[in-house]
Parts: sequence; structure tokens; C-alpha cells
Amino acid sequence: MMKNILQPALTLATAILLLTACAPAPEQEIATELEEPSSINAETIQEQRSALAAEIFTLVATPFADHPDQCRALEFGVNACGGAASWLVYSTDVTDSQTLTQLVNDYNEVDALYKSSVAAVSDCAELQQIQLTVRAGICAATTLAVE
Repeated sequence: MMKNILQPALTLATAILLLTACAPAPEQEIATELEEPSSINAETIQEQRSALAAEIFTLVATPFADHPDQCRALEFGVNACGGAASWLVYSTDVTDSQTLTQLVNDYNEVDALYKSSVAAVSDCAELQQIQLTVRAGICAATTLAVE
């Protein structure tokens, strides 16, 4: 009778040992998990970047203005060497500055992350200073002469 009681326990113990022996080591599981997201990361970041840019350009729309005081510019995007990539000109008459500033800050962070993830390169040129004006009722930027 004792043999009948021990037999199922031994079978269960053997099954557990076999399953444990076949399972991958924890280090292997972690390495696999870390490798997969890195290949998806650049694509995911690019999607976020594109979505933010679309939202920003929709918010800016056409920067109509009656006076240059309504025109503003934000540093937009990140140069791979550091610093801003370009200027985003907008009108306070059309666009809420606070909302736009937050979106551009988010975009710049995602842009920097994206460029880092794809090892982007650039000419490292500094962004030139601009002067804002109104042309034909729309905010415009002109580059200031460098002395």
C-alpha cells in the first residue's frame, strides 16, 4: 500500500525536475526581452515624433497676424550635435503659446531620443538668429546678418 501512495508523488517530482531542467535560465530570458524592444524602439519613437509634429503643425496652422508683436518663434527639433535644428514661427493670434510650447518641448525630447537611437549625424551648424515680421498678413522670419 505504501508503494501505491509514493508512486504518484515520485511521478510528480520527476515531472517538475524535467520541466525545470528544460526552462531557460533567467539571464537568457532577460537578454531576449532586452533585444526585442531595441529593434522596435526607433520605429516607435519615430511614430511618436511624427504624431507630435502633425499635432504641432495643425496647432500652428497659418500664422496670421496684424502686427509683428503677435509673432513668436520656438526652437524646433534637435541637431544631432546639440542645439536646435530649426525655428518654428507662429502667431499668438492663432495659436495658444502655452499649449504649443509644451508640445514643442515634448517633440524636442522625442526628436533627441530618436536621433540618438539611430545615431544621426549632422553638420553641427549653429542655428542662426532671426527677426520676426509680418508679410502679407502672415508671420515670417528673416535671418539676422552675422557680424
